[in-house]
Amino acid sequence: LTSTAPAREHMEIQDEAGKKVGEVTSGTVSPVTKASISMGYVPLELSKVGTKLHVMRNGKQIPAVVAALPFVPTRYYKTPKAAAPK
Repeated sequence: LTSTAPAREHMEIQDEAGKKVGEVTSGTVSPVTKASISMGYVPLELSKVGTKLHVMRNGKQIPAVVAALPFVPTRYYKTPKAAAPK
């Protein structure tokens, strides 16, 4: 979301024309980015990264953009798995 207040569960997601296309499943303010982040369900054709949408909060359209997961790149090291014996 482009605002600091997060979208909450069950808030309506709209396309740019204002048509309901989905619903928010969860949202919070990221402690890392200090930005509002949310997840929700939208049709496959609207799930492309960069797609502009709106979330309805208190009767107002709040601009939102589809982003890739994870929201913040991970910086931990994963030990490679050992090859299986033959």
